[in-house]
Amino acid sequence: MIVGFYTPIEIGAAKKLLVNTFSGVLADCSLKAERRKSSARELHEVEVDDILGMFNYLDANSKLDTVIFAAVNHERIPKYGPEELNLCALADGQSKLKSYVNETVDSLSTQISHLTSLCTQFTETFKGSHTHFTSSSPKVQPLAQLRQVILPLQITLIDREM
Repeated sequence: MIVGFYTPIEIGAAKKLLVNTFSGVLADCSLKAERRKSSARELHEVEVDDILGMFNYLDANSKLDTVIFAAVNHERIPKYGPEELNLCALADGQSKLKSYVNETVDSLSTQISHLTSLCTQFTETFKGSHTHFTSSSPKVQPLAQLRQVILPLQITLIDREM
């Protein structure tokens, strides 16, 4: 986040200012050394790590207790008021939520239609029949199909409540 907010020139200047301000305290700190550009990482990325390391070093040695930090350019301070919300992010989130709700409704509608069909089939199969069936009876198959539809539906509904 720091690398994306500040320019490489600002990061380099901040490191130099920090080293100069605390030169006596940072005498034994290896992080104050000037870095050169590396092929593995950009110079300003390494300098951000150095700055954070120096702050940790200074804090561990209680050298930041009397230091006060202030913003120089107030226009660069992020705003957090309701009028400053990222409307694009809100619209994107709303779009994703709407899509998820639509997919869920479609899935439930399909399951309900299938369940309705099985109930109709079940009703027609057992209408007017008072005989007892064994589990091997072919007329029990719609009941097994009904269970296969209801169980995932129950799990889906339980998951949604949590």
